[in-house]
Amino acid sequence: MVRKLILAGALLAVAAGPAAAQVSLSPFKAQDKRPMTQEELEKKKAADAAYKAAMDKIPEKKAANDPWGNIREAPASGNSTTAKTATKTSAKTKP
Repeated sequence: MVRKLILAGALLAVAAGPAAAQVSLSPFKAQDKRPMTQEELEKKKAADAAYKAAMDKIPEKKAANDPWGNIREAPASGNSTTAKTATKTSAKTKP
């Protein structure tokens, strides 16, 4: 009986560990809720502007180079099954 009780307590403790990790019980996280100072706002705006400028310097990605592009046939416009059925029906109607 005592063995089952200890085993149940151990299983409960093992299951409670990951669940407790998902809840913010840390007293240090409460300090992050304070409003930002003017200096911090200016630093954040400067960092955002620098990030945007860096992203604008990156050139746009070119279209992929397809070495087999000239070998393949162009895809037929419209539904390919309707084109196949149209040729089959036209072949059947000809005497």
